[in-house]
Amino acid sequence: MKSKLATIIFCVCLLFSCRKDEETIQIPTYEISQEVIDGISYKCVTVGDQVWMAENLKTRLDGGRADGSMSFDEPIVTLASKESLELKLLVKNKLIKQLNDGFFNTNSTINAAAEYFIYDDLIPYFFNRNTYGWIQYETMNLNRMWDWYYSRPAIDLVRFEVARLFEEEKKLIILAAADQNYIKEHGYLYTFEASQKVIPQGWRIPSDEDWMKLERAMGMSEQDVLKKDEWRGTIGSVLKANPSVDNFNAKLGGAYIYGVSQHSDNFINKDLRGYWWTSTKDETVPADSTYYIRALRFDNDQMLRGTTRLGTAYNIRLVRDK
Repeated sequence: MKSKLATIIFCVCLLFSCRKDEETIQIPTYEISQEVIDGISYKCVTVGDQVWMAENLKTRLDGGRADGSMSFDEPIVTLASKESLELKLLVKNKLIKQLNDGFFNTNSTINAAAEYFIYDDLIPYFFNRNTYGWIQYETMNLNRMWDWYYSRPAIDLVRFEVARLFEEEKKLIILAAADQNYIKEHGYLYTFEASQKVIPQGWRIPSDEDWMKLERAMGMSEQDVLKKDEWRGTIGSVLKANPSVDNFNAKLGGAYIYGVSQHSDNFINKDLRGYWWTSTKDETVPADSTYYIRALRFDNDQMLRGTTRLGTAYNIRLVRDK
């Protein structure tokens, strides 16, 4: 009797142990590397025959949100005309400093002509007045043909430098509107159109099939992999940022969405959900620009294989073949 009881207890313990093992999630680890993309070093992870970025892309287009690359809640900085008073003041001060530092000292003739051109014409008639737009001013100069007074080389040298300073200061003003803490943690949000301009050589925006390959490698069942417009599987536990494992490190950066929204300026779900582009168009939607995406959420470990129309802005993870 004691022998039978011992056998029963052993079998129950063995069964419990097996079930416990089955329920234990084994978080895989993969080869970690550093890759330099557009001058920025990124942590990457090798999964099977693919190398994935383990951080979101941080390449910025010069126009920021106006060009489709943005931080969360980034405003659109409008500098469509070079008549902006703030911009003019910045450029004027830099131009005067360059003149005083000898930037235009190509030779004594050009230096003297450049100084006259800046102080006698540019400052009083352009920088200190609001009546002339940049295009009108440039046309006025060409019509007046002041070569005999200032010399054409001096005029062109000053003009080219003023144009360069305007572009440089515009970039700095627009960049100042971006949330640097967000960029450091989440990278940029990109419209699909902008995403096509930031792909470095040797890398690609993952296709729907690339993501499927990753999902299979992470342990998602084939049945779940093929589901569309559904939250599926449980691989979020090995994809989301986790202090105990150094893998895909997906952080939930939110998104910018198209259409009417109750949210301020259509930025939504920061720290609640993360969204990533694929390069694959949904061909089941005729004559519509709809693309597959992936998403993770904070409140469970499922992953969305969904679709979206253009006009949204999501994060990007790049991938390349090993």
